[in-house]
Amino acid sequence: MFDPYPLPLVNLVCFAPLVLLMMGYDWWSTGRVQRVTLWSTLFLLTVQQGRHLLSQTAAWQSFAVWVHLHMPSFS
Repeated sequence: MFDPYPLPLVNLVCFAPLVLLMMGYDWWSTGRVQRVTLWSTLFLLTVQQGRHLLSQTAAWQSFAVWVHLHMPSFS
């Protein structure tokens, strides 16, 4: 399967407009960006981008193989 765009970039492009809309709504409704919006944005960005780094590690790959071998097939 060929994908011309790297997955972290695609996730960022899809994630950023939603966060900007949420910040815009905060600004419009309360006159400032809420602290919880900033913290949740930081958390979501960290989790979303960090999972790409984690998924490439040998420890995660061996865990994924173990789960694949020990889970029942649903097909």
